[in-house]
Amino acid sequence: MTELDSALDELANAQRSGDFDAYGNALARVQRAVESYQSSGG
Repeated sequence: MTELDSALDELANAQRSGDFDAYGNALARVQRAVESYQSSGG
């Protein structure tokens, strides 16, 4: 769950900064973390 937490923090920081490139990258990271969590039985 720590990867997801970290990814969500990155997403929030990117949103606050208004950096849309970073926001897109963070969204992709969140998606990967969610998929990893789900595939691990979470």
